[in-house]
Amino acid sequence: MLINLNKLKFSKSFSGKKWQKDSRFKPNSSKAYFANFNVIASEPGFLTSFQIETVRRFLRKALKKKALFVIKAGVTTPITKKPKDVRLGRGKGDMKCFAAAIKKGTIIFEIYTNNIAFVSLILPQIFSKLPFKSFIFCKHKRWII
Repeated sequence: MLINLNKLKFSKSFSGKKWQKDSRFKPNSSKAYFANFNVIASEPGFLTSFQIETVRRFLRKALKKKALFVIKAGVTTPITKKPKDVRLGRGKGDMKCFAAAIKKGTIIFEIYTNNIAFVSLILPQIFSKLPFKSFIFCKHKRWII
């Protein structure tokens, strides 16, 4: 169940503004409406649809019916890539995947459960599947992993 956008005005777009690693903390979609636990990005980057799908499968397998989760990162930017043995010029490459531009402080995933011990074991394994540093924030207890 990969995430794809079907209706786009242009199939290929510009890459957009690149965010600096040392940019100040400006929360973007940082309000947690749904869950007790949030996975928040601590540095900017791009999150592709393949990476979101990998984390979704891991959470579905690990949490089963013990918890609910919501993916807050929406993929909007098409990423293009030229084939390996093509010379320069001759236009823009074919579309490779979709990606979400993640700013520092953006909530990526929300998890709703009351079992703190279970979540503290499962959620740190997500960090190896994400391309940038992130942390876990507990809404009610105010602790960070």
